[in-house]
Amino acid sequence: MRQGTGIWNRMNARVKIAALLLGLGIAGAGATASQAEFVQTGKLLVSFDAGLKPSTLPRDQLVPVKVGFKGTFENLDASDTPALKTMVVKLSRGGKINAKGLPACSETRLQGLTTSEALAACAKAKIGEGVVDTAFRFPDGERARSEAKLLLFNAPQGILMHLYTSEPLKGTFLVPMSIHRGSGAFGTVLRARFPTIAAGYGYLTGFEMVIDRSFSHGGKRQNYVEASCPAPPGFNKVSFELARVTYSFRNGVTVKNAALRSCKVRGG
Repeated sequence: MRQGTGIWNRMNARVKIAALLLGLGIAGAGATASQAEFVQTGKLLVSFDAGLKPSTLPRDQLVPVKVGFKGTFENLDASDTPALKTMVVKLSRGGKINAKGLPACSETRLQGLTTSEALAACAKAKIGEGVVDTAFRFPDGERARSEAKLLLFNAPQGILMHLYTSEPLKGTFLVPMSIHRGSGAFGTVLRARFPTIAAGYGYLTGFEMVIDRSFSHGGKRQNYVEASCPAPPGFNKVSFELARVTYSFRNGVTVKNAALRSCKVRGG
């Protein structure tokens, strides 16, 4: 019964995240990701997509938005993909992360906790959620695929990703994502370093996540992510690079990709 409940909870999480991503213009798992960008390096095929809502925004004023990201990693011959080592996401200068006044949760507080335990411990610091797909290649040659719910928390140094798996192996994985000031067309940079999974037998095959959190601070309503439309004067609509990603894998391969989106100027 407990195992069946876990499968049902994972299915519910997948459906929920897919619906949220669709609202952001990102096709969920099993759908045709018409706007996702695919890049091939050798036999490795990776994708990346990002979206935000609403897409009608002021030109010169930051307002609350929700953002979502999706990525996949597969080999064209269905063999094991290399393990992801780091991920760097650059966000358009039209957006800003605002964590002032939001409770934070540390790695030590979440270490070894299940998904429900992590929520109970740090609910006030939660900024988003998602789903992570993994695969495991065991010494006997058998490969098992798994998916698990992803929780995103505000942390002292940025964002903390919490992932708990129960099948085929049980364990808690914490992935810190630091936040840095960008330059040029990109105002914010997110950097994440992924741990070795199952002594090197495990690897990521995809992720989906949505960041959406509002909170009160100083008597005012705040939002974790705020954005404006970067349309130049005289233009009421613009296409722009919402996010640019760099994936670095443990076999030395590096792949870059980007997500293009458009916005309209509110009242324009």
